[in-house]
Amino acid sequence: QLVDLLLATPSWRNQRAVLSMLERCLAAAPVTFVPHISATVDAALNLIQSDNVRVQYQALQLIGSLCCANTVESEEGVTSDCPVLVRENYAAQILESVARHVSSPCTKVAAHACLTIVSYCRGGNGRDDCLLPIDQDLVLPHVGTLLESLKTGPLA
Repeated sequence: QLVDLLLATPSWRNQRAVLSMLERCLAAAPVTFVPHISATVDAALNLIQSDNVRVQYQALQLIGSLCCANTVESEEGVTSDCPVLVRENYAAQILESVARHVSSPCTKVAAHACLTIVSYCRGGNGRDDCLLPIDQDLVLPHVGTLLESLKTGPLA
């Protein structure tokens, strides 16, 4: 309810607060947070289009965290019955949105967009199995867009 209330206002501070709260919830209780992943990804993808660079940065941060949480485990090592599968379900939307921000005039946003791409491409959940490669089919269809955004962005 609080998230919906804050999203209903046009204030960039409230939008940034929502993104930050969602990221903290994901980090604090990942197994419990799984049912809210879809709404969280949607909120991040909507708010990344904001004109405010602080909101863009926070949205990129949340998307990177969601990609790292692709496999959610509790502290006891029990894998959730409902895997997150952020990469598998939102590949096109995530990579297209992030690629647009690689060429942002704000260097912090552009750099964070590059790091978000790394988070997307890094396999595992960011902890134990972070060096496992992800399925090539999750990246290959978007390589052209990513390379073009890098060419026109920080590599220009």
